Amino acid sequence: MQLIQRGQEASSQNRFSLALRHYHALIERFPDNIYFICAAEYEIAFIYYRRGNLEEARIRFNNLLARYDHPDAELLPPQFRVLSEIVLARITEAENNRRRR
Repeated sequence: MQLIQRGQEASSQNRFSLALRHYHALIERFPDNIYFICAAEYEIAFIYYRRGNLEEARIRFNNLLARYDHPDAELLPPQFRVLSEIVLARITEAENNRRRR
């Protein structure tokens, strides 16, 4: 949980590289903890979104959402699915607005 907290603190201070290191460390240290994996994958995707790298964010959110398409999806934390879908909708809206200009 400390890595998640540190990652969130770094991200809120726009220290994205540091935040990414914390989230990647979380994935590396706890590869069998599905909550930590989903949380880290969501936060990494969200950092790309905040940085304006919408294509990379889209890819990462879609990769996270693909986890929820398997039979054992009920074991996954539901909040990351909902949050990913919300941000993906925002990305689609932003891309549509750019095309209209």
